[in-house]
Amino acid sequence: MKLNETFPICTISPKVAYEFYDSIRGKTFNKTKVIVSSHNYQLTPSMEDLGNLVARIQATGADIVKIATTALDITDVARMFQIMVHSQVRRLCLEIEF
Repeated sequence: MKLNETFPICTISPKVAYEFYDSIRGKTFNKTKVIVSSHNYQLTPSMEDLGNLVARIQATGADIVKIATTALDITDVARMFQIMVHSQVRRLCLEIEF
C-alpha cells in the first residue's frame, strides 16, 4: 500500500482490497481515494480476462481502477484501449509497458 501524505490516495492490490477497506472504515476522511491496481509483467490478458479483471476490481469499491500490463505487440495495446472504451468504469487508469 502506498499512502500519499499531501493528497489522500492509497494504492492497493485487489488481493487485499476487502481487508484494507475493513481496516480503514471510519478512520479516514471522505476525501481519501483508493486505487485498486493489478500489474501483469508477463503479458496483456485476453479481452475476456481484462473485462473480468475490471469487474473484479470495481466490485471491491475502488475509486479508481488501475490495470498495468506488458505489451508484447501492438494488438496488446489495442486490447487495452478497447477495454477503456467499452468499460463502464468512471475512473480507469491504464499503464502499458513495452
